[in-house]
Amino acid sequence: MQPEQVREYFQRWQRLGWMRPLESRFVAFLSDLEPDADGRVLLAAGLASHALAQGHVCLDIPALVHDPARWLGLPPDDANLRLADDIDEAEWQSAQAFFKDELVGLDADDWVKALSTSRLVAAGEGNTPLVLEDGRLYLRRNWAAGREVLQALSQRGRPLSLPIDQPALRGLFDQLFTSSDADQNAASGPDWQKLACAVALRYGFAIITGGPGTGKTWTMVKLLALLQAVNQAGGSERPLRVLLAAPTGKAAARMTESVRANWQSLPEAFQREAWRPEEARTLHRLLGSRPGSRHFRHQRHNPVQADVVIIDEASMIDLQMMQALMRGLDPHTRLVLLGDKDQLSSVEPGAVFGDLCQGAERTGFDSELADWLEAVSGEQVERAVAAETSPLAGQTVMLRQARRFNADIAALAVAVNAGEGERAAELLDQRAPVLTRLQPASADDARLRELFIDQGYARYLKQLQQADWLTSEAPPSIAAAAAEPEKLEAWARAALEAFGRFQILTGTRSGDWGVDETNRRIRRCLAEDGLVDANGSWFHGRPVMISRNDYRTGLMNGDVGLCLAWPQADGRCRLRVVFQKADGHLHHYATTRISDCETAFAMTVHKSQGSEFNHSVLVLPERHSRVLARELIYTGLTRARDQFTLVAPNPAVLTEAIAQRTERSTILSTASTK
Repeated sequence: MQPEQVREYFQRWQRLGWMRPLESRFVAFLSDLEPDADGRVLLAAGLASHALAQGHVCLDIPALVHDPARWLGLPPDDANLRLADDIDEAEWQSAQAFFKDELVGLDADDWVKALSTSRLVAAGEGNTPLVLEDGRLYLRRNWAAGREVLQALSQRGRPLSLPIDQPALRGLFDQLFTSSDADQNAASGPDWQKLACAVALRYGFAIITGGPGTGKTWTMVKLLALLQAVNQAGGSERPLRVLLAAPTGKAAARMTESVRANWQSLPEAFQREAWRPEEARTLHRLLGSRPGSRHFRHQRHNPVQADVVIIDEASMIDLQMMQALMRGLDPHTRLVLLGDKDQLSSVEPGAVFGDLCQGAERTGFDSELADWLEAVSGEQVERAVAAETSPLAGQTVMLRQARRFNADIAALAVAVNAGEGERAAELLDQRAPVLTRLQPASADDARLRELFIDQGYARYLKQLQQADWLTSEAPPSIAAAAAEPEKLEAWARAALEAFGRFQILTGTRSGDWGVDETNRRIRRCLAEDGLVDANGSWFHGRPVMISRNDYRTGLMNGDVGLCLAWPQADGRCRLRVVFQKADGHLHHYATTRISDCETAFAMTVHKSQGSEFNHSVLVLPERHSRVLARELIYTGLTRARDQFTLVAPNPAVLTEAIAQRTERSTILSTASTK
């Protein structure tokens, strides 16, 4: 395989739309660095770059040779790409043949040997652009990020010295966890919430994972109270500085709301206002994002000033953000990650939280830790065989008991996670009205309009129509409405609340069943009924989701607001985009200030992470694709609090998706178990 041939391959794949221009340019760059490079080295390098776009951190050579389509996502699933006017059918077939025949025919051992002898590749430390380790090829930046994260976490893995003795600590646990908590857990084994707090107290780094309704946020609130009480009992006159964060603005807002709601449920002795943390922020704001740069203000020489940092929805953290977090926190700052290990990983490369949660299902701890946990918590703990535990096993606790989650939705989530597609289908058919499914004949099926508009968004649309000034063209009536700001605020809050009760989620972005077309179709239906304006990108009632952090406005990726016709004192209505922030206040913006956003009648499952809705609808396409996997179904399902509806024109797509797990080649999954 000659270098010129490889360069032509990547140029062809770029023309076909299978790969980004980045891969072609990267191969050309490496070829210039080493003109006599083995063509297999250039091929692997280009494919390693492409693998990043598929969520992998590296290129697993043996796995790739065994099943190229599975690990590369090539050729694309979307058959419409073949029909583009500028795509030559012969070129398409030739490109397909390479992935079906030639790539499989390569010898993995010879390929690895060629890489190991290249000047472009090193086995570890060095300045080469590529790193080869255990048959996996990394771009150096990702390899270095993984190693840095693991090293930083290992430094936080040592038991901490606490300022009070075990009997005093046991007394605080007994005060914080009441007898009613113990009665609730008596029939289900140890109180995992209590053990999670104990583990997070013992170590400088801890992970608390669990499904929806298992009480991750409530556990966090008790942990906050416990940390502050221990700090005070140890003689400190200053409360710990605790910072809360989440990957998106929406998740941060929910985190803030949950802490405020649960704080008043603590025993009275722990409800001190000085102990309660301030409003949660996004990770970018926590670390001090620099606009237009990958770098953050807080680095090793200028760490975040905090004693404790707790991060929710940690499954959305990618490898590069985890590296930035490790650099931005002082080694002595206690770090706790909360999240659901079974949710979708970040859209960026890696599966950090899932990798770190390996073995979380185990119920035992090593003997030394088990003795300490029993002494301070009073819970009986299993002893685990040392060889069966991973390095982070003692610092990871999985909450198991669903306390505030609909039983039917929980049962469906269990079936999905277990890969039981047929059982999931049965539950959808047997547990109405909580669980339902619809098999539309087409994307224009009248039943979809009934589900989406007549039922789902009916309450929200009714609230919009209660703006009586919109039906009046008389300026005095509009000016009179503007003179009652409290009434306007109450109306806007009610509209936001009504919209947030129902949400359509899609598994894909493109196609008849994707988010873009679904949003267009809903707007068209509303316009036909005279409920919204059919002209212009902005209109009264348009729901919008922010797609990029904007520090000028304070709007963060994932924030959802409504465009509303707002009466003015001059007797005219102007469109304003209204968001409710974590502090409960409404913030108004002119449409000209909202730059990166998208209509959100429907959103992708990925975009919904960190949100909950009374009723969520998951829309699947008519054909299975690689992006439809168990984790996507589980994540879409668990956004629902009270009711879940599946829309699937082809029922087989559900069972196929549940049977398929998302697999990513990462660095933490292998290195963390060594």
